[in-house]
Amino acid sequence: MSFDIKINLDKVKNIHRNFIRTARQPKFVEADLQFMKAIEHDDVELKQKAVELKQQLRDATKNPQIESATTLEEIKDSWDTGLLGETPYRIYSE
Repeated sequence: MSFDIKINLDKVKNIHRNFIRTARQPKFVEADLQFMKAIEHDDVELKQKAVELKQQLRDATKNPQIESATTLEEIKDSWDTGLLGETPYRIYSE
């Protein structure tokens, strides 16, 4: 008896986006603190960096790699460690 396992990639993509939302939450807090410090010191450059970081975090769930992924590996590979930190999938690949 064999079982065919079918993976619903749309659901996996939504789960992946939820992982991104969880990972980015503390990064938003850091960016907000950075922005507040920039206001205190009237540092326009630091303020702009904080604004750009927050926009990158917002856009992380709209990564075109996620939408175009056709395999689980491609979805996992779309994780931006530079922006979001350590991948949540490392425990599954060890």
